[in-house]
Amino acid sequence: MKKLLFFVFLSLVCQQAKAENTSLIQESKPFLGFELSSNSVGMTDGLDQDVEDSFSSVAVLLGTKIQAKTPLSFALFYQKSAKEEKSSYGWYSSEADFYAFGVDASAYFPVNKKTDLFGTLGLGRYEFSVSDNFNRSLEEEHIGARFGIGLEYKMAENLALNGSLRYVKFDYDSKTDYIEDMTEFGIGIKMSF
Repeated sequence: MKKLLFFVFLSLVCQQAKAENTSLIQESKPFLGFELSSNSVGMTDGLDQDVEDSFSSVAVLLGTKIQAKTPLSFALFYQKSAKEEKSSYGWYSSEADFYAFGVDASAYFPVNKKTDLFGTLGLGRYEFSVSDNFNRSLEEEHIGARFGIGLEYKMAENLALNGSLRYVKFDYDSKTDYIEDMTEFGIGIKMSF
């Protein structure tokens, strides 16, 4: 009898959990996004006097947005900067760029029917390349924790514009690394399917 009551109780609890679970997640929509960013890199040892520390980049995002009590999205990203040049002292010039890929998770908080505030956390792998007019080159790889906040405006049912501010903290070692962190401001578009 105890076993029967236990199984009846367990069945009721599972049915309730199943009912709550189906009401929490209403819909999942895949999306494709593009983002243009202005990136500012924090460098040590005065490297920013010789190497450009501001970049323009483009990112491609592929993910899914889950419509739930608190909407969530998960996205894979690939980001590539333009080559940025800097001349100093009249005789020295350098060229720098970076690329990155990783994953972001975002939570959305509706402001009104068309606008959402969102917070994002992620992890990315970054590779920076620097070369100069003396044929010297430097490459630096980092894993970065990504923290951001932004605003998304729904233009249509499957089309949204967004703007975000993101901070990336790198796995910096003061003995061997020159690049500490990065701040980026991005404007993008997202198309849902």
